[in-house]
Amino acid sequence: MTPDDAALITTYGSFLFSSTISCIVQFTGYGLVILGIFFAISSRQSISEERPKRILFVYLTVVYICSTWSVIYYGGFTLTRARYTFARVVKGGIAEQVQISNQKGMIWDTISPWPATINLLLSDLIVTWRAWVLFQEIKLLKLLLAFLMVANIGINLADCIWEELEINIAFLNSAILDWLSLGISLFVNLFSTSLITWRAWDHYRIMARASIHRRSPVQNVLLLLIESGAIFCAVQLADLPLTVLNTNPEVTFPTQLAFYTMNAITVVAETLYPVAVIILIHRNSSPVIETFHYTVSQRAHSE
Repeated sequence: MTPDDAALITTYGSFLFSSTISCIVQFTGYGLVILGIFFAISSRQSISEERPKRILFVYLTVVYICSTWSVIYYGGFTLTRARYTFARVVKGGIAEQVQISNQKGMIWDTISPWPATINLLLSDLIVTWRAWVLFQEIKLLKLLLAFLMVANIGINLADCIWEELEINIAFLNSAILDWLSLGISLFVNLFSTSLITWRAWDHYRIMARASIHRRSPVQNVLLLLIESGAIFCAVQLADLPLTVLNTNPEVTFPTQLAFYTMNAITVVAETLYPVAVIILIHRNSSPVIETFHYTVSQRAHSE
């Protein structure tokens, strides 16, 4: 075995190990997603109007399809690479096996970014909607939320297209878009969660002025929404530097392993987060809407 062959085995062995860990996280998360979708569908019983029920059903169906698509990709990609890199031996040695593996894996590469990106955008849309509902009276914030969401959609779609077409432009390559798409999504979530925190604090002060000192169901749910948003932002924040580091062609194995693991956790989180928000809202008679109307009415009364 030549030193080059040994280096290839080490490189692809590390890569497949990281991919396998990612698969384990993905398949575990997929089970949680299916369970969450089941509870979200059951929460539809609290919705009286048919149109919101249909919208929710379509949304959950898309989440299910994208999640299934994603785990099929991760499993198929890893098995294909393992099969043609190590399980099958050809005369050309490991170098030719790697080349064959790359060719066979190209079909998976073309579909890889789309399911995760669709779920990410749906998640960001839910978060933006949540903030939008609570700030209907402030047009500037609504415009800012809309602008951020449109920019988020544009950059994430551009990232998918760039990866699929394998375009490499000096000042805007796919590596830049990888972390930029995650970065703007993180900013959208941070901004929206901050707005919800602001509204929750405003609601708390109004309740205190009304001499209502016990925590209401609305406050409990708002706190859960804020906490879930903070957790999701923390996951994205942990994934962002690893995404940047992974763009280095000479990335080390520990960094690569951490990136694949954290990226899989992020993919699971961006699917579970909006499903959890849906369950929280519809199992508590839409406290987001209730909080908005109560806060506005109390502010008007105090004025």
